[in-house]
Amino acid sequence: MPATYHIYPEARLVYTCAVGRLAGREMIAHATALAADPAFSPDFAQLADFQKTTVFAATAADMRLLADHNPFDRAARRVALVRTPIAFGMLRMYQLLCDIEESASLVTRSRRQAWAFLGRTPDVLRGAVASAWTSDDAPARR
Repeated sequence: MPATYHIYPEARLVYTCAVGRLAGREMIAHATALAADPAFSPDFAQLADFQKTTVFAATAADMRLLADHNPFDRAARRVALVRTPIAFGMLRMYQLLCDIEESASLVTRSRRQAWAFLGRTPDVLRGAVASAWTSDDAPARR
């Protein structure tokens, strides 16, 4: 599955990672699975990492449907970490469609900015994932 997640209850954080080609139906399946997970709480923060997504294949219609399946509260702090302009634009659209409070949501290319916005540090993620989150990479070139 191109989108996976891990819930860190002690940090009240959901870490989502998308890899490869990501279609809208996969994003909706991810949101549905997350909502059904007994460890999930709608007020948890989320870090959604799209930097390893090679093709962002979701459409505007997919973003509208995904917004209808949003399992998070409007005020939950959420960050989408992106690499490409297409992912940035589509996730900004999703942010607006969800009517997420402006101060609770961020779409960015910067890992440092993502962690600062969430008020957490990468050490909340254990093992190999944490080591991948300690520094910013140069922005991707088109």
